This record gives sequence, structure tokens and C-alpha cells, in this order.
Amino acid sequence: MRSSLISRAFIAGLFVLGVAGAPVRAQKTWEWEALGMATLADEDFFGAGLGLGYRTNGRMRIQVLANGGSRDGSFAFRPEALISFHLNPYKRRGISLYASGGVAFIFTEGDNVQYLVGVFGLETNPGGKWGWFLEAGIGGGVRIAGGVQIRRRPAK
Repeated sequence: MRSSLISRAFIAGLFVLGVAGAPVRAQKTWEWEALGMATLADEDFFGAGLGLGYRTNGRMRIQVLANGGSRDGSFAFRPEALISFHLNPYKRRGISLYASGGVAFIFTEGDNVQYLVGVFGLETNPGGKWGWFLEAGIGGGVRIAGGVQIRRRPAK
């Protein structure tokens, strides 16, 4: 029953992002990222994954991440859905700060867990075509992530 409820919540979250994504898609920037992630707690998670996000004309980003890795020696899948607020999303060079919040799930054989996620991050060249990022926060323990973002901006 618990696994069924988690699956329904995850599917509902993807549906909401899909519905919300239609108007956002018409506005501005697609963003792909490759990342490494660790959560340090009673049951540590270490993994890597891919993310897809939409940046609006303003300071917001809607993002989904899919990470595969190890949770205390067992294979684990950790999807996340996040909404971010960016302080200076148009800066072409240099570093800009952002904050994200959302939900994460960890699926392992015989166990499924959900977490609220809160993250502070910094990214380079947020108004450019690519940059790197570092994040620290909470969500299943102390959450640390970093990686590379590639952005596709529409022609003006």
C-alpha cells in the first residue's frame, strides 16, 4: 500500500510538472544538467544523474532530476522535483545564487522513502549557454550536489 501511494504521488507530481510545463515551454529556457549527489545521514546515498528544467522569463525554474546510485550498499533510484528562485538569472558571467525547494523519493528494493528538500546553490554564467553549479541543503540528510548545466535559449 505504501509503495502504491508513493508511486501515485510521483506520477501526480510528474503530471503537474507536465501541465505547468506547457506555458513555461512557450516562454524561455530549457536546461539540462549532469550531476553528482550525496546525502549524508543514517542511510547515506551516493549517486549521479541527469536533470531537466524550464526557466521562465523571470527568476523561477521548474526542474526534475533522476539519480541512480547506492543507499547503504543497495542500488537506489532517487527522483526529485524542485522549484527554484534565482537571484540574478540573466548574468552572463560570474556567479549567482539561488534557493530551491521540493520533494525527493528514494526507491530501493523493499523500501521507499519520501523527503522534503531545501537547497541553497550557486551557479556560474546563469544567463549563458552553460555553467557549473554547487548545492548544499537538506533532504534525506545533508544534501550536497554539483555538476554542469547546459542551457538552450530561444533566438530573440
